[in-house]
Amino acid sequence: MTGGNIIIEQSKITTSGIGGGDIFIRTGQFKLLNSDIVGEVLAEQNGGIIDIRVADNMVLDGVNNYIYISSSSRGAGHGEEINLSSKQLSLINGVKILAAGYGTGNAGLIFIKIADTFNFLGKYIFEKRTSSSILSAAVNTGQGGNIEIEAHNLTINGGAQIGSATFSSGKSGDVRVKVNDTLTITGKSEVGLMSGIFASTQPRSIDSNYNTGNAGNIEVEAEKINLLDGVIISSNSGWLGNAGVIKVKTYQK
Repeated sequence: MTGGNIIIEQSKITTSGIGGGDIFIRTGQFKLLNSDIVGEVLAEQNGGIIDIRVADNMVLDGVNNYIYISSSSRGAGHGEEINLSSKQLSLINGVKILAAGYGTGNAGLIFIKIADTFNFLGKYIFEKRTSSSILSAAVNTGQGGNIEIEAHNLTINGGAQIGSATFSSGKSGDVRVKVNDTLTITGKSEVGLMSGIFASTQPRSIDSNYNTGNAGNIEVEAEKINLLDGVIISSNSGWLGNAGVIKVKTYQK
């Protein structure tokens, strides 16, 4: 996996069915431009995996529109796992990586491993009323998937967010960020949305029996951490469920 170049522009790669299939991409350089990669589970079988491994540089660029890399479960089956790995990763101009459970099945895991630099620059897309994020969501009784991110350096800027949420009785996933050198979180989006890392519970129904899911835990570890301009690391409950635990650790090599 040392050579080659793949560019996908204004296109869609998708797998969906009773149980979702697998999507594998292997290359030296990879650009996803204004395109989507989607895996969807519609019934009781579990989803497969969205697995993208790049030897050098990976760029996901919404080109001022939007990019979705999405795994969802709409039945009893569990959602697909999303794995991204490369030397360098840039998420720019509107990118959403989403693992969601809309049924009784659990959302999939999101795992991102970057050997060198990971830059995540947020952008609010007014037409879609959404902002750049790496998100795991429990929308029904299924559990939210965990998010695990590892990088040498990580910058989150311009209102980009990494987090998990529950809108129902399912527990939201845990969020773990491990950076070998420097983690910097700074800036806000065009509409004032702050960059950050979060786990939350959000009300979706006035039925008090429905909004009982607990927020996930957050664990952040880096040699150096810069939190600038009022950014947020938060685990909070907006309804009946409990907030999670936040652990922040710095260390010297």
